[in-house]
Amino acid sequence: MLIVCGSLAALFTVPLSASAATIPLEMTGVTSGNKISNNAVVNERIKVNIKNDEFLRIYYKTPLSSNFTYTSSGVYISGYTNGLYIVYATKESGEKSQEYSFFYDNVKPEGTIYSEGKVVNDGAYLSKSFSYSATDSGSGISAMYYKTPVSEEFTLYNSGTVIPTNSGDGLYTFYSVDCAGNESEKLSVYLETQAPIIKIYRNDELAYSKTITNSGTFDTDIYINPNDKLKICCDTSSGNVTSNYTLDTNITIGSEYSGINYTIDITTATGIASHFTYHIVRNKPIVVIDDITY
Repeated sequence: MLIVCGSLAALFTVPLSASAATIPLEMTGVTSGNKISNNAVVNERIKVNIKNDEFLRIYYKTPLSSNFTYTSSGVYISGYTNGLYIVYATKESGEKSQEYSFFYDNVKPEGTIYSEGKVVNDGAYLSKSFSYSATDSGSGISAMYYKTPVSEEFTLYNSGTVIPTNSGDGLYTFYSVDCAGNESEKLSVYLETQAPIIKIYRNDELAYSKTITNSGTFDTDIYINPNDKLKICCDTSSGNVTSNYTLDTNITIGSEYSGINYTIDITTATGIASHFTYHIVRNKPIVVIDDITY
């Protein structure tokens, strides 16, 4: 049963009768001890006490029952089933007080991030626009919030509002709250639109630089001698890059590199996969002039 925030009072308020002018029942939170008003939406179980000695029984109806049950103990504690609870008290004569109700909801909302109509996993890296929405099986969504790479605090977010690609690279985090105060799990994505820049240094001098917009294979035209040093760098906004070479540090191309052509594989967090070929010169060129070899 889905209850929209603020609707309980309109649905379940019963006018006070003259005999119920003195409040017969008091409702408090089992965990918090806070007083609970009539028609409240709560995320804790409720304790109902008789407050007027003229009333002897508490009648209650749970979300799973179609009829009222009563207790003569003067106290009723609600169960663990989510949904609407209704209580009232009766006098020995059978005279009935007004009905009180509360909606119990201890289930968190569930949020989802979408990009181009597809669900995006928490912690994903995106280069395209995205949005957030949430659902709640109980009391309904009360509010949604998000935090951008440049904000220090969460601010209100309108469900389904698209975050465009020009919003700024960085981490975006979302969560939602239902009418009972339950908070969803926080979901985050990293927007990365900056094109990766690849730089390869030979013996500490820049030998190759390229901005990559799509996956591909590239010949760097770098030719090195055995035992030369290579340093490979990949600049992205997130810094989350994988490679078959150690990045940002000098690598000596020693005896373990016994071949001629080698490929550097680099994949960004958004899935741009690039391959860069370099070459090891094993045999120095020979020049013959007037039958003399140089």
